[in-house]
Amino acid sequence: PHIPISSGFTKERLRRFIQKYSKEDDSDGS
Repeated sequence: PHIPISSGFTKERLRRFIQKYSKEDDSDGS
């Protein structure tokens, strides 16, 4: 899913945000 990058969203923050989502997706069994 595409996540809109906000002004306060930095590359590092975005990476952590995606990792959090990826972790939940990992449970699905990718």
